[in-house]
Amino acid sequence: MAQKKFEFQTALLISIIALSGVISCGSGGMTENAVGEDALTENAVGEGVLTLSSREKELLAGADSRIEQYRMGTATLNVLGADGQPVAGADVEIEQTRHEFLFGANHSEAVWRVLTPIELDAWAEKDKPKPSESQTEQVRKYFYEFANYTALPVWWGLYEQREGQINYEAYDAGIKTLHENGMKVLAHNLVWNSTTPDWVPDDCDGISMETEKRVREFMSHYKGGFDYNLVFNEPSNPFRPPLEDDKMTKCFSELGKLPFVEKPFKTAREVDPDAVLMINEVSIGPDKGYPELLRDLKDSNGKPLYDLIGIQSHMHDKLWSLESLWNACEGYSYFNAPIHFTEVSILSGTPVAGNFGTKTTPEGEQIQAEYVKNFYTLLFSHPSVEAILWWNFSDFQAWKGAPAGLLREDMSPKPAYTALMDLIKNKWWTRAQRTTSYQGRCEFKGFFGKYRVTVTPKRGAAKTFEIDLGKRGPREFQIVL
Repeated sequence: MAQKKFEFQTALLISIIALSGVISCGSGGMTENAVGEDALTENAVGEGVLTLSSREKELLAGADSRIEQYRMGTATLNVLGADGQPVAGADVEIEQTRHEFLFGANHSEAVWRVLTPIELDAWAEKDKPKPSESQTEQVRKYFYEFANYTALPVWWGLYEQREGQINYEAYDAGIKTLHENGMKVLAHNLVWNSTTPDWVPDDCDGISMETEKRVREFMSHYKGGFDYNLVFNEPSNPFRPPLEDDKMTKCFSELGKLPFVEKPFKTAREVDPDAVLMINEVSIGPDKGYPELLRDLKDSNGKPLYDLIGIQSHMHDKLWSLESLWNACEGYSYFNAPIHFTEVSILSGTPVAGNFGTKTTPEGEQIQAEYVKNFYTLLFSHPSVEAILWWNFSDFQAWKGAPAGLLREDMSPKPAYTALMDLIKNKWWTRAQRTTSYQGRCEFKGFFGKYRVTVTPKRGAAKTFEIDLGKRGPREFQIVL
């Protein structure tokens, strides 16, 4: 009976994900589905405005109540004097300083070279220009105002271009700089059949041994360093172009997909039992193998080898319908692991022949701004989603040369940046003022995150405290003046 129930739930999962669809701003109709077999939801773009289906309007209408349910909590403050007695009538000013939810941003290599102390030979050899001083100043300002989460590229061919030559000092300094600026940091990624170095053997036994060595050494050196570790990238559909040309690709068939994928996870867990491990995928459709891999990727006790499920959402040609976005969240929440939207690309070019062009335009920027507001609102309102990582923060040397940034090439903010900042630091941001009761108590309801609490008693100087109102943390705090 249990097996039949499991098979039914898995079938239901596949059905849910298969409902996913996309919209094409160029064609104005249903197009090839990016995350399912058929585009069952049709959206359109007209006059620069996204047209929503009745289901999507319903989902957005319920977003605020879901956000209040899943992203907020009530905190009780007990204010005491030095003598341990309640302090009545004190003024309490409450200011949020950081979200618990991860609003992330990523960069091109050229921008990373000015944001962190990382200088790698593999980057220098590409001889790409750096941003100007004014661009550098702007991107730092906007990046740290917007994000509390980012990824550092540790792709094998970049990280260890020559065998045994790893610039640990650069990465250690990079992690330190980001942490000092309040960032959570993702190691992106340890294993991927796209960046296998030339020096790695061509046979699968040799590749497997070198892969295990890489994971073991990486996890050992950075124990407690990276906040999250993307162990295996895009393993579900490994034979698609351009991955088919990498020497590692043949190992999926020669050694077996599941044994080949689970080995790095087991090694990482063995080296650092406390590490947070992620699997990440772009091929999330029901026929691409991701649901089955997530189902089977378990240890001997039946516990998943991964802690986080990564979903990529690059939209260079088409926008996902909001209904497909929600259905993907619903489907993958079946696996009871937090979902990270790890690579978000939403372009601001003029829609031309089913894609978004190569240059940002006023029309494209308005479409981008409207879509990202709805995109972030739905994801923030889903209880399984814990992070959104924008892939190219600026258009400067963005992947594929696309206008995929929240900033333009000159690092000026697009309307999408302004719209998201209004959500993240205004609508979804808590500021409050209270006065303590005779019992020295007061309450406030706020978004999960870190807070600065300033208490000014009727007599005496104001004093400031830091508290952390977490989804799973304490809700009652004692403040002693």
